[in-house]
Amino acid sequence: MGTRMKRGASVKYVRLAVEVEAIQYLGELNHKKVEAFIGRKLAVRNGYLIVPQDDFNFLVKRKNYIVRGLEGEFYIVEEDIFKLTYEAINEGGKKENNRRTKVELEEENLSPGRLDLDI
Repeated sequence: MGTRMKRGASVKYVRLAVEVEAIQYLGELNHKKVEAFIGRKLAVRNGYLIVPQDDFNFLVKRKNYIVRGLEGEFYIVEEDIFKLTYEAINEGGKKENNRRTKVELEEENLSPGRLDLDI
């Protein structure tokens, strides 16, 4: 069952829940770890880490996250955006925090403003 959309109209989207790997660039503190994550030596110029891609170079500033996508590609996400759109999971695939998403609350038949507690 799909939603009919008018051609050319704006549409709201929800990001699919996919697992990715990421590392935050902290300058000299973790330069070697970032190189290991990317799988190659990386240069720093004018304070930016240079991450070569096929057709261009990413310039990564300190505190940006480097994300490895589903097909092994890399992309850069600024720290504030990363924290709004990603959350860490542990080795077992569980979220590191206890925050529940709106979808999880709806699946549990709860609303964000109401909790049903059996005491």
